Amino acid sequence: MIHSQFGKKFSSSSSISLLMKDLNEGLRKPDVIMLGGGNPAHIPEMDQYFQQLLIEMAKNGQLNEALSNYDGPQGKDALLEALANTLNEQVGWNISAKNIALTNGS
Repeated sequence: MIHSQFGKKFSSSSSISLLMKDLNEGLRKPDVIMLGGGNPAHIPEMDQYFQQLLIEMAKNGQLNEALSNYDGPQGKDALLEALANTLNEQVGWNISAKNIALTNGS
């Protein structure tokens, strides 16, 4: 079938689908530790910590909220305040949640 230039582009693979295919191929090799595409290394202690945290969140009703509700454009208030407190304590800054901007990305 003959396609227009638009048709060729529309029917071909996108860059992101090619990247995800490539990453998936890497995950199929048992000795490969995948660090691409934003995937962190698996640290057994952290995996256990997150599993326990998810169990606790499910028990107290926080898991559904965390998985199902988007935060507002500013981000989650509790995270902004915790981050400000951490920066104040660890770095000696004098900031509040109003001084922090969170953005998405990888």
